[in-house]
Amino acid sequence: MKNTIRKWLPAVLFGLSSLAHADLGDIDVIETAGTQEKTGLHGMIGVAALSVPKYSGADDREISPLPLIMLDYNDTWYFHLNRAGVWAFKGDQNAWRLGLIARPYRERNSGCCDELDNTSDRDTSLGVGVAASLKLPVGELSADFVHDVLDNADGAWGELMYRVAILDALPKAQVKIGFGAQWLGSNVADYYYGITNSEAAPGRPAYDVDSTVNWKATLMGSYAISRSVTLMGGGGYTYFGDNIDDSPIVETSGDVVGFVGLGWQF
Repeated sequence: MKNTIRKWLPAVLFGLSSLAHADLGDIDVIETAGTQEKTGLHGMIGVAALSVPKYSGADDREISPLPLIMLDYNDTWYFHLNRAGVWAFKGDQNAWRLGLIARPYRERNSGCCDELDNTSDRDTSLGVGVAASLKLPVGELSADFVHDVLDNADGAWGELMYRVAILDALPKAQVKIGFGAQWLGSNVADYYYGITNSEAAPGRPAYDVDSTVNWKATLMGSYAISRSVTLMGGGGYTYFGDNIDDSPIVETSGDVVGFVGLGWQF
């Protein structure tokens, strides 16, 4: 029974909280300082305040509470904030890893803003696919490629990220930065950023979005207040590709998201 719980717990938590975490984008890796490597089931739970655009591309913002859940089981099964997966193949000392991943893409609620009046809601998509990571002499390279299994966006997207610790010499603090690119297939890009003929209005013409590449940067940090309590925060910026930037509902050149919170490690 315990093995069954450990095996399926990340997937269950993903289903329960994916909607709340879809807005996080690439904020999925929080480095926790002052702790040792652990085996078995371990992780961190907590709560944070999340600041995001009201929809991707919006100028207006909102702040909402965010549950923080990070779980690992023997560095194989994991649930990290907004994604869950399993590392099926690994090299010595995790020099490389290959596995499966599930991650959401945020919804677009037409009732949030005047800019989306008389448009249809865009539901959250659940991407399932493959993930890989490679340790480099300095930093780590990670990639994933997923396809929506809920038939909402009914398309694929993928990311390539490089992350490196810039402050890890202090016993209680950890800071990591990341840079990378995100590819959105035409179905995904058009579903979330396009305007259909029936949604067109004065000042909001119909617009079809082709596949595009967005550029990303992230900053993550944590400070161990005690052996169990950690203060953490993070932020991310996504610079839109031209196909998205030209959409009549996109008001900014990119999305900025961020959060700050407290977590309890076990």
